[in-house]
Amino acid sequence: HRVVLLTREIDSYTKKILADKNMFPGLEKIIFFEWPFGGNVLRKNYRAYKIVKEAFVKSVPDIVVAQTDIWPPDTYVLRFAKQRGIVTLAIQSGFKIAEQKKLYLWSCLTNAHVHMPDFLPLGVKLFFVKVKKYIGHFFYYWILPLTVGEMPFLGRSSFVFWQESWGLRDADYSAVFSKRDYEICIKDGLKPDQLFIIGHPLEHETTKRFFERVYLSQNRGGVSPIKEGVKTLTIMWPSTTVGFREHDYSLLSEEEVRRQRATVVNLVSKKLSEWRIFIKPHPAVQNAAEVQKFLGQIPDNVLVVDPAEPAD
Repeated sequence: HRVVLLTREIDSYTKKILADKNMFPGLEKIIFFEWPFGGNVLRKNYRAYKIVKEAFVKSVPDIVVAQTDIWPPDTYVLRFAKQRGIVTLAIQSGFKIAEQKKLYLWSCLTNAHVHMPDFLPLGVKLFFVKVKKYIGHFFYYWILPLTVGEMPFLGRSSFVFWQESWGLRDADYSAVFSKRDYEICIKDGLKPDQLFIIGHPLEHETTKRFFERVYLSQNRGGVSPIKEGVKTLTIMWPSTTVGFREHDYSLLSEEEVRRQRATVVNLVSKKLSEWRIFIKPHPAVQNAAEVQKFLGQIPDNVLVVDPAEPAD
């Protein structure tokens, strides 16, 4: 099959891999665009829109596979595809932590406690946070398309509201990694007949061998190879040290967060003493030493890896 790839700017190593015709014989062209975030958003949005529109003028694909159907300019890609009767698929691009209403609550509480004045009552802070989110949603899904002559993207599904399940907008179908992701998406409102499980790329031998050959073997970040038969567990470490009490949503102190996380790590290490346990910090974390300092003493079977390493 012939393939045209639309993507944001990528690193030079990945460009080199994609240019290898032995690996990607059907990849005819790579078209780069800017995400409309930061700086002159209106200008970036206009340029991305023009690039996507021109791509559909020059070629009409049989199928469109998008990372999501809620982030710009994916929204433009899927709209143009839908107008031409092209089958569209939104595919899971990362780990899904929880259903969207929990993520939305976490986002609102984080913004209220971290970015609002302390003297305001929590209810007042949450009100202003939600107003700001509605303004952001209106800007990205109404104002930006109108500035390029397109109709607004109707519906409440939005990255601003953390309603990020793939397939709630213009995608015909959505693919997820696991049964757990499938069930979360169903709770979020997707229909079973438009949703299917494809598994994580590393579950399939062909893609697993590809990633091992072109990425994992090149960039282990000081991690020694895992012995055959040794089970592993990865703990995904967030970039913030923010936490909330369940009964009243009050803010936990950094020391309380540290104790809770250290307890979790030590408990997992003790229960899975024969396992190799990795802590993978979010890329926004500066380095592994920052996590080690935060946790204090770390068990011998636990290793904090470089935040810049791929999670896979």
